[in-house]
Amino acid sequence: MSQGILSPPAGLLSDDDVVVSPMFESTAADLGSVVRKNLLSDCSVISTSLEDKQQVPSEDSMEKVKVYLRVRPLLPSEVERQEDQGCVRIENVETLILQAPKDSFALKSNERGIGQATHRFTFSQIFGPEVGQASFFNLTVKEMVKDVLKGQNWLIYTY
Repeated sequence: MSQGILSPPAGLLSDDDVVVSPMFESTAADLGSVVRKNLLSDCSVISTSLEDKQQVPSEDSMEKVKVYLRVRPLLPSEVERQEDQGCVRIENVETLILQAPKDSFALKSNERGIGQATHRFTFSQIFGPEVGQASFFNLTVKEMVKDVLKGQNWLIYTY
């Protein structure tokens, strides 16, 4: 049996240890004849018209990364504890301001001139606590999902 390409450096293992690296072989090359290039005809919700394929992207769609923020409403348990969202302030549809809570380390550090008590963040669009999940989906990613069904590539990351 021959030794594999990726073997450990000499002297690392004892003389009794023989390492044979596994060889991985791609099976994708064998699938060339069965891979179908055009699956649009199999999906009745997808239009195959040339009109859909030759759309010119608008200036708005040329933005490389869109970042949406939804400020969630307080949970019932948070309302019971009389918590508030006073440290989160939506300045406009694109700007969010975070203010350090009154008794926080960040605010105390700011008073000593060490840190910042206020941070400003910019997003493509901000949605307040009054906007539900369904509305948020419809206003942000619904069109992207439709584009994916038409064959376009998108990356959607949620947190």
